[in-house]
Amino acid sequence: MVSTVKTWKTWTVWNQRDPNMQLTYSGPESGVGAKWSWKSQSEGNGAMEFTAVEPNKRLAYAFQMEGMSPAPGEMKFEPVGNGTKVTWSMSGDSGMNPLGRWFGLFMDRLVGPDFEAGLTNLKKLAETG
Repeated sequence: MVSTVKTWKTWTVWNQRDPNMQLTYSGPESGVGAKWSWKSQSEGNGAMEFTAVEPNKRLAYAFQMEGMSPAPGEMKFEPVGNGTKVTWSMSGDSGMNPLGRWFGLFMDRLVGPDFEAGLTNLKKLAETG
């Protein structure tokens, strides 16, 4: 559900907000080098490529929105009881640009709800599928 790029559209909120999003896949279907890009009027244009995969432990990726530098992100998986705790994070470098640094202070509030909603969707799918 996570290491195959085509399955992300079933649980991320970005695809749900724009059902007309144009998706293009390249590289392998899953694992390192798997890549997808999108074009969307409401969600913007961008791409994501998986850069490291440790099955049942971690998936790292490079996320890039059009006109911006790539940002690394990852999902970590930790066994907890009869389930799995998933931690999804992303980071970036604003450099010395004061506006970029100021904007960075608000990224958690901007992207955090999307990550939480995506994780909730992922949980529902994992528990029913």
